[in-house]
Amino acid sequence: MWPGGGQPGDNGDASDAFRRSSIGSSPADNSSPQDAAAAAAFAARMALANAYDTSAPTAGAGGPAYFDMYGADYHARFRELEYLQQQRQMHEQQQAYENEARSRMLEQAAHNRIQEFERRRMQMELMNEMHMREAEYNATRGGFGAPPQPQQGQHPSLSYSDFAREDPNNFEVIARETSSSNNTSSHQQEETSLRPVSLLHPEMITLYSKIVHHPMDLGHVCRAIRRREYKNTRAIQLDVWRVFSNCINFHTHPSNKDNAIPSFISIANHLLDFFNNLWIEFMLPSDSPPRPPGTARISYVHATYQKRLEVRKQRLLQLSSTVLSSKCLQKVVNELDKLLSSGGLVDKLDSSAVLGDVNNASGDVLVFIHSVKQFTINIGQKLQSQDDYTVLELHRDLKKCYTEDVFEDDLLKKMKIGLRIDRILGKVLAPVHEVSCRGVNQSSIWGCMAAAIWARESRHKPYWPAIVLGILAPEEQKEDWHKALTERNEKRLPEKLLDDLRAAKKRAESGLTKKNSDQMSYFLVEFMGSHEFIWVKENAILENFDPNDDPNVAHAAGNITKKKRSTSYNAKQMDSALEEGKWALEEFEAYLNDTCGDQSDDEEEYNDAGYTYDVLCQTDEEAEALDEIDLEHENESDIEEQSEMLASEGYLDFSIAGRKLAKQRTTARKKQNAALAKKEKEKKAKGAASVDTKTPSDDKRGQREVEARRKKRSRDHEKSLKDLERKAKKRDLAAEKKISSNEVRNKKGRAENI
Repeated sequence: MWPGGGQPGDNGDASDAFRRSSIGSSPADNSSPQDAAAAAAFAARMALANAYDTSAPTAGAGGPAYFDMYGADYHARFRELEYLQQQRQMHEQQQAYENEARSRMLEQAAHNRIQEFERRRMQMELMNEMHMREAEYNATRGGFGAPPQPQQGQHPSLSYSDFAREDPNNFEVIARETSSSNNTSSHQQEETSLRPVSLLHPEMITLYSKIVHHPMDLGHVCRAIRRREYKNTRAIQLDVWRVFSNCINFHTHPSNKDNAIPSFISIANHLLDFFNNLWIEFMLPSDSPPRPPGTARISYVHATYQKRLEVRKQRLLQLSSTVLSSKCLQKVVNELDKLLSSGGLVDKLDSSAVLGDVNNASGDVLVFIHSVKQFTINIGQKLQSQDDYTVLELHRDLKKCYTEDVFEDDLLKKMKIGLRIDRILGKVLAPVHEVSCRGVNQSSIWGCMAAAIWARESRHKPYWPAIVLGILAPEEQKEDWHKALTERNEKRLPEKLLDDLRAAKKRAESGLTKKNSDQMSYFLVEFMGSHEFIWVKENAILENFDPNDDPNVAHAAGNITKKKRSTSYNAKQMDSALEEGKWALEEFEAYLNDTCGDQSDDEEEYNDAGYTYDVLCQTDEEAEALDEIDLEHENESDIEEQSEMLASEGYLDFSIAGRKLAKQRTTARKKQNAALAKKEKEKKAKGAASVDTKTPSDDKRGQREVEARRKKRSRDHEKSLKDLERKAKKRDLAAEKKISSNEVRNKKGRAENI
């Protein structure tokens, strides 16, 4: 039989229905002609089917030949039907798998939406709670007052009063760190910033008072902090910023070219950066305050938090390969112990204990606590074994404590713990980053050196001791710290010198973009002795600077025809340059041996010299007398300077263009004040003109006029009275005549009356 009961090429279902209808009637049961015809048709069908059935025992005479003719088509059709059936089954199975996967995806999406909704709900509750606490704090403490109003066109002043505490210990930390950071510069710079200039250098007081209108020193700041004289944290910022801005202003002023020291400008900018980094780590809490509802713009407070994140990223990038000292690692361990013992508070600025009760912790919080304790144990083992431990490894291991298999369902708590860990790292790594940015005293701009080398301007010039201040390397040799080093030192260059070097830097950058097989790096070098700056190629330098091995002598040795290069320079200048190069190399090696700045013995000498907060906050009668005099001379220019410093975070523009703008603002302010004074004067003049200032003759004339008017009024009044009397008499007489004429009406009666 054919599969499905049909004929070759017919539909299986129709053939099967036809077969069932045919088989249902047997020839033996029918005797009509129609039944006989049906029986004959049935016999023919069965014979034909047996002829095509290969399993039948006997086939008709024409069966084998007929089978050979159509058997190939039958098997091809049979295989095609089997293939289609398999494809249909596979398609149905695939549809079932897809439906199941789709249902699972819908379930997962619904679960994710529920988690997201729960996270947002918790975040909103936390923000509302922080907002309520902030409102309660402002209501109970009263805040720190309103900031000074900025001039038109300037940014509003930035206030930290919403989240800073009045605890003076926070201020003392900043002052202590800032005062202790002065060991990066010379003792002359330390004394200048720690006491009034008028006491340290009386001979310069005339010139200094003409340039600097609001003197300030760190001693005044420390004494004011100890005495609780500051009303808000903004005032501390402004006074510390003035210390550095006054230094930059004095040494960049055009009238002070003879006494200007370029390295002091770099040191002041360096200390200003360090102070700002300390401020955002020590004076800002871990969590940013909530935004007011309905505001789309980012406030300056939230912009400060975003800047802190950027500063941390740059700091981590620059310190990634720095090996941490044992003291730094011990600080990290102490801060983590404090975090666990306080329930998740880094210091008093943090208001919410994210870990809760550590003793009764459970779940992910308990796993995090165990991870942190295990981390501290590992740090202790590294301290004992004295293995190198870099900043990048520290950041990676601390991040694992709160990201690996914990807080997957509580993203808000995970974020808050991450912010506290980042703040701990920021407080520890900020001083380390300051050490890495220090310059060498042998550089005229206090540049941060990368190496001491021999360099020459061209192949016709001799090699000279130099230090590397900037690097431009090909793409395959470029490292992240190259750009940071170059930009840092370019900021310390004088404005005119930087303009001259920009053209050479552009040529170097264009040379690096050329696709040559022999691409070389370019280096910004400062020659010792002459203190000249230039960009040189890699083939114009010799590494491994050795003051006792002059390469000029080695190159000229054995050369009789050419002039010896050892005699082409001044021997005294070379000796001076070699001495400076030797000192710079020693200072650079000292930094490499103490990358964290806490292993040297200079700290005890520094403390003995009195450059500490504990010494600076003591009473200084001479300086305090000067402070009282300076406070009496505060004017509008100081308020404008305050607004500008608050808008620029202490970085005032003392360049030529910046001074021109400041001069224009001063001129505009004077014109505005003059116009206001003129208007006030005119107003007073109009008021004075309106006042009656008459002479005695005018008074007599006025009196006579008043008397005449009075007499006229009295005459008019008397005249009116007389008129009224006459009218009354006339009325009376008329009435009497009328009565007398009406009493007797006939002549007889009148006669009788007479």
